[in-house]
This record gives sequence, C-alpha cells and structure tokens, in this order.
Amino acid sequence: MFGLAAVLFLWFLGSLRSYLRAAEGGEGRLSAAAFGGGVAGIGLLLAGVGVLNGIAFEIAKTSGLDQNVARSVFDAGSAVAAMGSFGFVVFFGAASCSAARSGALPAWAYWSGSAVTVAQVLGGLALVAKTGFFATGGAMPTFVAPATALLWIVAVSVVIVSRDGVPPVARTEP
Repeated sequence: MFGLAAVLFLWFLGSLRSYLRAAEGGEGRLSAAAFGGGVAGIGLLLAGVGVLNGIAFEIAKTSGLDQNVARSVFDAGSAVAAMGSFGFVVFFGAASCSAARSGALPAWAYWSGSAVTVAQVLGGLALVAKTGFFATGGAMPTFVAPATALLWIVAVSVVIVSRDGVPPVARTEP
C-alpha cells in the first residue's frame, strides 16, 4: 500500500513542480526545492516503513530472539520515517511560498500549506518525544500530520486539474 501511495505521490510531485515552475518564471528555485523535499520525504518514509515491516516486525514474531533487538530496530525504523517529516517540511513550505509569490494557487491553498508545514515540523518531534501526543505512535506523527498533508494534496490536485494544469499567470521574470 505504501509503495502505491509513493508512486502516486511522486506523480503528484512532478505535476506540481511543472505547474509551480510555469508560474514562477526565472530559475524556479522554490518549485525545485519543493520537488526535492518531497522526494527526500517520501524516500525516508519508505525506508523507515521498510525497516519496520521487513525487520522489526519479523524479529518480534520470531520466538527466542531478544526483544531488545526488536525494539532497537523498531526505534531505528521509526526514526528514519520521522526524518521524512523534515523533507515534507521543505516540500510544503517551498510549495506554499512558490504559490504565494506567483499566484499559482488560491490564497487558501498556500495558507493551509503553511499550516501543513507546521504540522510536519510537529510530526518530526517523534524523534525526541518518548511518550504522548508527539511520540512515535502518538496522534501527531501518526494521524494529524499525515491527514493534513493528504487533505492538502487532494485539494491542490483538484485545483490543478480544474485549471487544466495551467497556472493563472505564467511569469517570465522572477
């Protein structure tokens, strides 16, 4: 399931990059940063999930193995996945800045994208929080940050598709 989601997200990244780049003009640094952040974020998330599903859960199922080893591998996989939050911070932040500067997306899209950026930062706190709302398995990194991201991605996809993939004004100068 994560693999299919990653393919769809990467497709969205490419489409959003092209859309924002057309509106940005100039060198398109923000759209490039957004693309790079998204690729880094999904790569780290997939690596973390791979460690969790491929190693940690298998170790935990196998009797006779040290459960401390399973916990260590679980923590490592969770940390790698949490690091993906910071790639997503760059993605949502740069995409929102690009949209605000160029007018490529409506104001609600870049303001809500800024809120999603904050949610991703807070989701990254799973690296340091040991228990509670911000810890691995807590509501912020497990539900809130991903849900806000998904809602934004779907909403922006609808905007881009409704505009036939063409931003309202293509700029020639930054």
